[in-house]
Amino acid sequence: MNMKTLLKALSLICLSSFALAKNDCRTLMRSYKDGDEDNVIVDCSNNSNGELSYLHLYNNFDLSENDFNKIFSYSTISKLTYAEDKGKCHPLLNRISGLSNLEDLMIQSYKGHIEKGILKDLNNLWKLTIQYTYLSNDNINEIISLPNLRELSFYNMEFESDISFKPLKKATNIQSVAIKDIVINQSLFNEISSLSNLQELKIDLFSSKLSFLATSFDSVKNLTSLTVLEFNSDLPSVPEFVYSIPNLKKLIYKIEYKIQFIELIKKI
Repeated sequence: MNMKTLLKALSLICLSSFALAKNDCRTLMRSYKDGDEDNVIVDCSNNSNGELSYLHLYNNFDLSENDFNKIFSYSTISKLTYAEDKGKCHPLLNRISGLSNLEDLMIQSYKGHIEKGILKDLNNLWKLTIQYTYLSNDNINEIISLPNLRELSFYNMEFESDISFKPLKKATNIQSVAIKDIVINQSLFNEISSLSNLQELKIDLFSSKLSFLATSFDSVKNLTSLTVLEFNSDLPSVPEFVYSIPNLKKLIYKIEYKIQFIELIKKI
């Protein structure tokens, strides 16, 4: 065999190997026709073995039960974003708990709800973000039962009228909390302040007069582990309660004035 033939054979072998290489993301997207994957599979990526590791799924309510079974059969998913409008996230029920490698979950249910049972038994989950959704007492109780949850974020969401934040004080494993554009009443402020193992807290308010309703701040003395606080608002100065946080080392305070942001990083 001459050199030219050998090189050609090697090239064919390489091309064949490339074509046969595992690519779960590509396989999943190809399973939808007529461009539907652009509406359903918003984004995805693989790990180094070609296995699906990240999935951003949009439920357009045209998917069948078989579609959902296929999508959630990829047990290698470690990061999932699930989005829908005005639903109850029902496709996640009894499916998401089978994702044994799931560590990072974002749920975006615009003006919708999270059905009871969806958030329980996610034993490896360490980061949870909930956005645009109505949160219920059942959701709160399931969140605090997650044994490895370390980061919790609530963005642009609302709460059921009978919501109780008292169970949050049991979530002693949570180390980071982020809150954006939701109403912080006295009850919510008190329970966040009860998280004695909380190390980082971010509060981002669209309108302090409308969103920040707490008036008593004695509970911040319980934040003995909090070392980093980021506070973004339209308040003209740093709130006095910040200086009562016992071991705060870093404050990032952003003041919004028209279209300008002033950032102050202060060592306490």
